[in-house]
Amino acid sequence: MINNESKQKLERNDFFPTPLYKVKRKKDDIELEKSMFKWVFSVEENVISTQNSNVGGYQSKPCYDFNKLPPEFLNLLKEKLKFLPNFKFGSWWININRSGDFNQTHTHPGADISVVYYLTDNYSSLCFDHPNKHSRSMFLMAMGLPTGVKVNALAGEMVVFPADLPHYVEPNRSDSDRISIAMNLNFTFKDR
Repeated sequence: MINNESKQKLERNDFFPTPLYKVKRKKDDIELEKSMFKWVFSVEENVISTQNSNVGGYQSKPCYDFNKLPPEFLNLLKEKLKFLPNFKFGSWWININRSGDFNQTHTHPGADISVVYYLTDNYSSLCFDHPNKHSRSMFLMAMGLPTGVKVNALAGEMVVFPADLPHYVEPNRSDSDRISIAMNLNFTFKDR
């Protein structure tokens, strides 16, 4: 930890920050979100669960056709993601974590941006590791800097972050389902 009693003047600069955006819910979105529950559970009934980062729970296979989302929800996503520059949708999937279920640490290779849209509160269960935790853990600890953060998101909120940022979801400690729709996006700049 930095010695604050030092007589030296220090100037701290945080270069290369990692942005994470939380898109808030609008009151108009609430009715649509309620209708999404019926759709989510019908997908669970008809699409076999896959095992990627999830331990327990339900995770639908990645779908690369965003037109298979309910049209009203797709329109809502487009509206909420307008702040991003030139992007295209990649894949989406549903996560349902029941009591005790969780997701192991992972990234989303091949994507530029990852998005998680919460249909239920996440109770601060989405955790991000510092992107340089592996190589800088001693430096971070010595300087009193975090090696990770937890993000609280309420129902109807969306978290947007770089797809290469290591993240995981802690076990669901409640008896209520924790439901989200995750997706990957890619930038579409002309020189790419």
